[in-house]
Amino acid sequence: MVVRWSKKAATCVAVFFLGLVSSQSGLTEEANNWLNAATCERSESTRQAMLEMDRIINSDAALDSYLDLFSPSIEAWGLLPERAASWREVENHYKPVFGNFDRSILVSDEVIVADRFAAQRYHAMFYLTGEFDGVQANKKKTFIRGSTVFEFDNSGLIQERWSDHDHKFRLSQLLSTSDEIEKEVKRAGVLSGPGLTGEQIQERMDSMRIAFNQMHNPERRLVMLSELFSETWPERQLWIGKLQTFFEIMPDAHLAYDAVVAAWSRVGIRWRITGSVRGKHELFPYRDQPISLTGETILEINDTGQVTAMHEGCVVLRKI
Repeated sequence: MVVRWSKKAATCVAVFFLGLVSSQSGLTEEANNWLNAATCERSESTRQAMLEMDRIINSDAALDSYLDLFSPSIEAWGLLPERAASWREVENHYKPVFGNFDRSILVSDEVIVADRFAAQRYHAMFYLTGEFDGVQANKKKTFIRGSTVFEFDNSGLIQERWSDHDHKFRLSQLLSTSDEIEKEVKRAGVLSGPGLTGEQIQERMDSMRIAFNQMHNPERRLVMLSELFSETWPERQLWIGKLQTFFEIMPDAHLAYDAVVAAWSRVGIRWRITGSVRGKHELFPYRDQPISLTGETILEINDTGQVTAMHEGCVVLRKI
């Protein structure tokens, strides 16, 4: 099925979730935002909320300042076994973090933003001066790392959160024997999300990239990508139609990733699509010239690795 776009519908084409933003060198001409202003504004608001969260964590702010970032109806997955933590349970979890983490610094290695959603990969270093997550230590230098996906409500508060903390990495620094480590890792493992592992998600994203880049086999290209969309996704046929028309306009479209951040079968991608415009369309300037589309997208995928939802961020077009 081919979906012919109105101007409003066509703004979504530039958001397709695969490509690369590894370097800005070589990009010339002006840059144009391609999504509507409201989407770009919401994405920027989400990015500022993420920066504010880092600022609070890395300051001498009290726990209350951090808790003020959460909606009273927060659902925080990854803190308790098999269910989401409430606001009060989030407070109880972070009391030892703010009380027993000395000289703690958190670094956001990657932050990918799409509308009201954000995916963060982080690491932190601190000195554990008490108990945290069942382990006691006295001024023990500790490193942690993990990934978290956030959804913010319309007022900018964290409405839902999915955390994937690397328990084995942390516990291997705090416990003495392999038996102790495995026992605690098994206990902590029930806090990890269901569905695909981080490695499996990365493999699935690689499959999407490979399928997208089958420019020499256009029919197979569309079939391969269609197979990655869940049959239960309400927008499946819409996106298949958009892709078909997109490839008619830019048949040599090529993509790669700059960053992939995953937690709980949700994955954020920073991407670039490069190619040349060969078909006529009002939203694609620079006819018969090389261009790039760059942006950020957050996907939800099921246990088989198929897309079940897509959250789009602000997209920029540049002439190369």
